[in-house]
Amino acid sequence: MLNRERFSAIGSLNLYQAFENMEKYSFGRTHTAVNALTTAYKDNPDPIMKLLYCIMDMRVSYQAKQFGVVIQSLKKYKPMFSKESWHIKSHTDKENKFKNLSTINQTLRNNV
Repeated sequence: MLNRERFSAIGSLNLYQAFENMEKYSFGRTHTAVNALTTAYKDNPDPIMKLLYCIMDMRVSYQAKQFGVVIQSLKKYKPMFSKESWHIKSHTDKENKFKNLSTINQTLRNNV
């Protein structure tokens, strides 16, 4: 199956074409549009896709009430986020973060 057909089948042809037209992912480059759109967090070459994968992974953990996993992710990947805003030292910090995560989760639920 061609990549265009593959992404068209899932309603993501415009996204694929946008990545494909970026010089960074053009023919002969180290990474392709397919790499950026399908590679999970750890190895993803695109910083925005990396961030989106991280947020979605945290959302899955949040919905499963695996709050420890969410906190570990925030600590592990804090360079992607504002270091000050995701600083966790006290129980109050955790409560504030979960209020933020609840808002993010609700926003994603309404828009996905």
